[in-house]
Order: sequence, then structure tokens, then C-alpha cells
Amino acid sequence: MEHVLVIGGGIAGVSTAYLLSKQGFRVTVVDKCMDVGCETSFLNGGLLCPSLSYPWSNTSAIPVALQSAFANDKNRQAIRLNPALISSALAWRWMGSFAWNMAPWKVASNHVASYNLCEYSLKCMKEEKDQGVLFTALGSLQVFGIEASALARKSVMDRMKNSKTEILNWLEIKQLVPVIETKVQYGVLSHGDTSGDVFKFTTSLKRLCDPDKVRFLPNTSIEGLEIKNKTILHAVTSTGSKMHADKYVVATGNGAPPLAVLAGDVLLSLPVKGYSVHVPVSEASLMYNVCDDIGKFYCSPVPGPAVRLSAFAEIGYSDTTPHPDRGTALIEMANDRFEPGFLLKEQAVVHACCRPQTPDDLPVIGPSANIKNLWYVTTSTSSFPNMN
Repeated sequence: MEHVLVIGGGIAGVSTAYLLSKQGFRVTVVDKCMDVGCETSFLNGGLLCPSLSYPWSNTSAIPVALQSAFANDKNRQAIRLNPALISSALAWRWMGSFAWNMAPWKVASNHVASYNLCEYSLKCMKEEKDQGVLFTALGSLQVFGIEASALARKSVMDRMKNSKTEILNWLEIKQLVPVIETKVQYGVLSHGDTSGDVFKFTTSLKRLCDPDKVRFLPNTSIEGLEIKNKTILHAVTSTGSKMHADKYVVATGNGAPPLAVLAGDVLLSLPVKGYSVHVPVSEASLMYNVCDDIGKFYCSPVPGPAVRLSAFAEIGYSDTTPHPDRGTALIEMANDRFEPGFLLKEQAVVHACCRPQTPDDLPVIGPSANIKNLWYVTTSTSSFPNMN
């Protein structure tokens, strides 16, 4: 039985281990944290939405970035760029690739690839529906101030196969989401979306793994690779111990680029710090995700009753300490969009995490260009690779 070492214990690493074990591999999962799902897979936005697969690398990113740069309230900036990136050659290469992917034909092809992956991932998660995800939302409502913006977004979404959308006016939105605030005039309803708890899914999937085939090693960090003849012989831990396997999978999110360098590969990925807030609500009346994709604000219902608020993209920041003012601003943004008293904001829990962001908004899934027995599964998208 071939042995695979999976480096990383988030949703990507655990789902990889789970499916590889079902295919007959013996798997060891190592993670630097005390348990699985403790970083990006922890308290995230909980959105499971093919309708939100439109790439960030499109021309609308330019006005959003400019609005953020000149925003009066800096705590509400949708996008921040770490000034330290100016001296990073990798960051300049990333930004050049981001600009290249704004070309209309690149946006279109990236959108198709992202949408198909989202649909496939959601299908896989629903097949494992007993694993703690708890699909809560009945769909997603993207909100707009003017009808032209809503029609433009619906036109883009309707290019995708199996996409089911409809335009709603204010009265129809109010019937669908009674607690929504009156500034919203138009919406695009997507029926194929839902929401769920990725952390619960990850930890439940770990418990489902056959202990005779899958072993989990927490508090274990991989710092080096011993390579000979384009083959990894051992992975070296931070304590200097060596771990041998027949095949290796890097599923460490933001930790993947440094390991890729050791293998002679370049992964164009930057850490992006985002915020999420778990807020109990006064009534279980929100049954749809509410999304302002232009303003980069998202709200998804989760069991409780509660909601997960998520927003902000701080590009190039790797510190996961939540800034109190940013958390407060996110709650205030939610208050602007919902009726008074709906959010029990005094019970809010603020969390920050860093996700890996590629220039084309697609995950890196596949073999190394240089090493025969190395694969990458590094992504903020919930993906279920099949390693044959």
C-alpha cells in the first residue's frame, strides 16, 4: 500500500486524505496546529456559492481599489495593500499576472473554471452531507442600488451552465428577506447556493477517516525537503526529524509557496487577511445569503440562529490578529443592511484569518513541475482532488 504524506490539516488536506484513503492509499496528515481546521478553515464566512465564483481579477477591481484608497473611514476599506509588497519581486510578478488576468477572455475562462470547480465541490460536500456541514441557506441574494448593476451581474451569471437566477425588486426582496434594510433596491437571487460550517465539516471528516489508513500528527511543522534525482526522499520537520512517504501533497495554504521554492516551483500566491464575525440573531428569519459583491460584504445564515459576516481583503498581510476597529466596522456595515435589533452585536465573536490568493482566483491543484512524487492542493476553495 503506497504511503502519502499530506502537509496541511485544513479542509483541503483532510478531504485529500479522506479520499486518498478510500482509493487504497495509506495517509499521514501533518499540521503545525493542535488539531485540524484551526486556521483558514476555522471561523470563515461559510459561503458555499457557485454564484460568487466571478474572478476578483476583473476590471471592476480597479474602482473598488480606488474607492478603498480614498475612503474617509479607513476601517471600512474593502481592499488594503501591504506597503511592504513594493520591495517584493514575487508580489510584482503576482500583480502583473493579476493585471493580465483582467483581460476579458481571461476573465471569461477563469470564471468558467471557477464555477465548474465550485459546483463540483458543492456536489461532493452534499454527498458527504452527514459530515457536519448543515446546509442552511436556500440560496444567495446579491444586492444592488441600481437596476443596471443587477442586470449586468445576472447576465454574467447566466452564462454558466446550470445557473438559475432571477431579478427581484424591492418588494420581492422584502418578502424574501424581511429583516433587510430599505436602501437595497434590486437583487439577483441565485438558487444553487447555500451556506455551511467548514470547520465542522473538516473535523467531522477527520473522525470518519479509517484510523488504520489515516494517521494525524498535530503540532508538526515541515520546514525542509530532502530531494534526490527529482524525487523527495524525506520531509524534514522543525525538530529535525525526517518523514518518508512514497508521495507528498502540499495542502498548507499560505505555507505552500515556501515549500514550493524548495522543490524548484513557483506558486504565485499571496496571503490575504480577511475578517469574519459570528453574530447571534434575534430571530431565525434569514434563510438566504445576503451579498454585496461590489462592496465585498457577505452575510450567511448558520445554525444558532446566527449569521456569519465576512468582508475586507488585506493583500499581503499575514498577521491573523483581529483589529478591534475592523471588527466593529464590519458589524456596523451589517447594521446598515439589516433592521435594528436583528443582530445581537453584543454577543459577536470577531475572527481574522489569511487565505491564499492567486492572481487568476483559481486554486493550485496538480503535480509539481520539477518533482516526480509531489502534488499541490493549495486553495481557499473547498476542493476534492482525485489523485490518480
